[in-house]
Amino acid sequence: MRYPLLCLAALAVTSACQTGQPDTERNPAVVQETITSPEAQPSVLPARRLRALLRSEWVKAAYLDALQQTHSPQMVGETKLAYGNMAFSPSPETQRADSVFLDVNWNNHEGSTLKLVLQPRVGTTAFPLLQDSQDEDEQMELTYAMPAGDTLLQINTYNRRRKLRESVLYRRVKGGIAAAVNQALVAGAYTGVDSLGRPVRVRLGPDGLVTGLPGLKTYQVNIDFNGGPETGEDMLFCNIDNDKQRKDLGYRIAQDTLRLYSLRTDSIAAPYLHRVLYTLVRRRS
Repeated sequence: MRYPLLCLAALAVTSACQTGQPDTERNPAVVQETITSPEAQPSVLPARRLRALLRSEWVKAAYLDALQQTHSPQMVGETKLAYGNMAFSPSPETQRADSVFLDVNWNNHEGSTLKLVLQPRVGTTAFPLLQDSQDEDEQMELTYAMPAGDTLLQINTYNRRRKLRESVLYRRVKGGIAAAVNQALVAGAYTGVDSLGRPVRVRLGPDGLVTGLPGLKTYQVNIDFNGGPETGEDMLFCNIDNDKQRKDLGYRIAQDTLRLYSLRTDSIAAPYLHRVLYTLVRRRS
């Protein structure tokens, strides 16, 4: 691989936290202590407060952290962090007095639905989660965590004997998982040069809008490596809603520098980086 061994080691630690204990934030010890210490248990929030929280979209926290560490969705896509319930938000048309249906991003590729029952288990803040195809030996629940004054939602999965199989933290985001990924990776203002050395000023918005790159109006970071293009490259899909103007670019991030590449495909080979089109340096002010 072309990636530094240090990044791989950090990602392996993050991945290991997904089974049998909560996904970590940047300081795993702090999060674990916050959840488990009796004096720091999550507040007891009524069902109406939960409804208010679920007006937002929630994304797997460890996945976003891994993107910031590696700068590579393709690399993270080779780990367990990119599988399972990646994000969820309420389905407005299916809300009931006693339940809420959640639209789920599954594996960054397909959609599914979970039913949240707004009746916590006695003496807990854990609300049952149900799905049509759920394993009879599997139980799921949604609960709360509040490290450093923030509010995180947590999905726990148990076997029939109530032994914890998996615990995953979710962070509230604005604009959905696409905007959260953009913000973690490439969103920002840049100055730089094109392939001919001409100066450019570029802005990539969290909302997927582009300014300053001729012919490009929108971009989308590829995070779907289950049904997307067979490539080992990190890619931006530009003008994806216009087939005639669509353009796919490869990219690499090194500290504050973002390089955008043309892609090339030889016969049946997957697309690979061809030549640098733009070298962009993030503006911090």
